[in-house]
Amino acid sequence: MKKYDYSIEMSRDIISIDTATFRSIGLSSDELSKRMSENLSYEIFIKYINDIPAGFIGIMKVSTPHYLAHWIDLIAVSPDYQGNGVARDMARYVKNYVRENYPASEFMSALVRSSNTASLRSLESEGFKPDGKGSFELLFSE
Repeated sequence: MKKYDYSIEMSRDIISIDTATFRSIGLSSDELSKRMSENLSYEIFIKYINDIPAGFIGIMKVSTPHYLAHWIDLIAVSPDYQGNGVARDMARYVKNYVRENYPASEFMSALVRSSNTASLRSLESEGFKPDGKGSFELLFSE
């Protein structure tokens, strides 16, 4: 796993994964790099397999007067790598990353479509508990 460094090369990697999956970014690599470098609450991690971008995961830090937490915004895995544990590995990585780098974070949450059984299984395998409505939560303070 590599933390996104806002470089044009890594921006291209994210866009290539998005193009093969969600097709929702709609930015050039330059625009993506600029937008993300201005958002300090959002971090992206890219999973490479043999130097090929296989997937990415985005997390957002949420800080309110009531709590500090992290939200898994998106898990995207290129079709060639789906079904090989990439999403699970990325969820595990960010779970550990948040615990190590944000010890005050109380929980992580994620929203997942009920039809996305692969992401549901990946999150559950990493200790996230479903609420029955498509949302998952992992409590760190337990």
